[in-house]
Amino acid sequence: MHNKFKKLTLAAAVASVAFASQAQAGGYQINEQSVSGQGYGHAGRSSNVHDATIVYGNPAGMSFLDRAQITVGGTFLNVNSDISNVRASQSSPAFLQATGGATDTLPVAGSNDGDMVPGTLVPFAFYAHPVNEQLAFGFGVYAPFGSQTEYENDFQGRNQGNYTEVKVMTAQPTVSYRFNEQWSVGAGLTYNRVEGELRRQVQGKRMKD
Repeated sequence: MHNKFKKLTLAAAVASVAFASQAQAGGYQINEQSVSGQGYGHAGRSSNVHDATIVYGNPAGMSFLDRAQITVGGTFLNVNSDISNVRASQSSPAFLQATGGATDTLPVAGSNDGDMVPGTLVPFAFYAHPVNEQLAFGFGVYAPFGSQTEYENDFQGRNQGNYTEVKVMTAQPTVSYRFNEQWSVGAGLTYNRVEGELRRQVQGKRMKD
């Protein structure tokens, strides 16, 4: 495995340049596409050929696998958050009349603490198949980006937003070709399905009798 690490170091460096543009979306980035990668803290994930998840880390590495492999798994993300000291207000011309002209802005009643991040399962599946000593094919389905927040129904900021979700699922066919013991290349296409949802409560007007 030490030799494979050295063989793929240059290929990993080239791949890192190609992926540099993704850094701008780092706030929503999910790194849990490999159980083996999590085991060693993602160190050298683009140069260590452990299993079929190399399809994601560095497709050029598929041609260094000695047999076909399937990797299927998932990671449950349990993030604890603590909301505190939230204040929200609402403005309306009707408040002027209700307060005798004192103000048109009143605080919104509700909770201002709690946990806003629900637990989420992040699945992944990869397949890599060496055709011969030079050529290999692979396919992966995974979630590279995502985010979710959910507040209590009586959260003070519910009029601005009480639920958000961004979900990206990617399908990636790839091919790898090894020229020799030091050089290999990989290429692939990605199909990304992006879904987003934003909810907020809207205070309706009270119906007159």
